[in-house]
Amino acid sequence: MAVVQQVTARGLHIRMRHQGATILLLLLCVAGSPTPAPAQNPPSRPTPELEPRTDAELPDRSGSDGTRLEWQLQPGQRLFQELIVTQKTRCRVQGLDVATGLRYQILSSFTVGEVASDGTAIIQQKIESVQLLAADATSRTIISGLLQKLLGTTFRLTLSPDMKVLQFEADRADAFAVAAAGNPLAGQPIQMASLVDRDGWRELNQLTFFQPGRSLKTGQRWQEPMEHGWEALGNWVGTVDYRYLGMKDGLDRVTYELTLEHQPAKADAGGLPLLMSDTRFQHETAGGSVYFDRRRGRVHRAEESFSVRGTMTLGLLGQKIPVALAEEQNFQIRVYENRLGGSR
Repeated sequence: MAVVQQVTARGLHIRMRHQGATILLLLLCVAGSPTPAPAQNPPSRPTPELEPRTDAELPDRSGSDGTRLEWQLQPGQRLFQELIVTQKTRCRVQGLDVATGLRYQILSSFTVGEVASDGTAIIQQKIESVQLLAADATSRTIISGLLQKLLGTTFRLTLSPDMKVLQFEADRADAFAVAAAGNPLAGQPIQMASLVDRDGWRELNQLTFFQPGRSLKTGQRWQEPMEHGWEALGNWVGTVDYRYLGMKDGLDRVTYELTLEHQPAKADAGGLPLLMSDTRFQHETAGGSVYFDRRRGRVHRAEESFSVRGTMTLGLLGQKIPVALAEEQNFQIRVYENRLGGSR
């Protein structure tokens, strides 16, 4: 029997986000057991409840001129960002169902450099610590290696006067590289993975430095366009719809919903060991909340959930393999004034 005929898809795990492939992990096992082993998901820390009870419980403290939520950056100021990513994926490959899970934490420091007279700011972000909180047995090794490689990486952010991320640059060219391992010709699984990509980091940091840029009244809504390149999986284009819910427990809350349309990738897109084509996705739940600490002049915390379903075709050793998948993701961001989480 030819090698190509022996290749059977045992599992495919794709980590994705509307704002870039925050993790891309493809696992293809050759000539193995006809059924995948169950995913092992260690217990994870509970997710904090961020939802208000009702809008009626959010008093309007904006005053006659409205509320302005504005950052107060100072040269030399240092802040810390805790990012926790949780992902659960189910996929069907050649009649086999595979479920996997992943949860990890990244702690970054932000040091404010030059702040120009017009308010434009240069900020250095450094990855201070990483921790794999939970992972299935299949992806644990490769993800652990990527997290350790990310440790110590620095990024340079340029923020506009209204806190928009104008530029985002890494200190090394391989900061967003895809790791690959395995040899299908030798009976080994192909494993490819990348952690948060360039646009993913850029947009997570945009949440961290969120600033509406307008006076707000409780219940006020506004909309902004959104477009993001999803690399080998295509693009997302659409809008972000915001709503200001007022103040509760000393924090101003803004919710947002994403309305995005997926645009399939070109047939030759990707540059990966596996050819991905016929990518078609649509999101289900997509949105989150930002909590702003007006007294400290910064974001206190933010959370986003994103679920997506879709299909694609993988090209491997001359075979075309149809894949159906669904993923639920949650991103939690907390901003602190010291590394130990003080002054929340």
